[in-house]
Amino acid sequence: MPSKNNLSSFKVNSKNTLLNIAKQPIPTTAWRKPKPVTEKQSELIGLRFTLSELEQIKAKAWLIPVATFIKNELQTKTDILD
Repeated sequence: MPSKNNLSSFKVNSKNTLLNIAKQPIPTTAWRKPKPVTEKQSELIGLRFTLSELEQIKAKAWLIPVATFIKNELQTKTDILD
């Protein structure tokens, strides 16, 4: 019977060694496809509000981010973004 510190009784599975795992190709289908350039929201517009105006907007937006709320209001209540 081998002693406690003897590792000769363990068999190494060559399939699961770190070198073999590192050599395996990374799957390329794990990521989603990028959006077309026409659908990307890359442009930025800066707006300035007074403190009271911003508080009113935040009260109406509730848990929605302010920019998302304002964009939704522009899309649904005006014909600017048709």
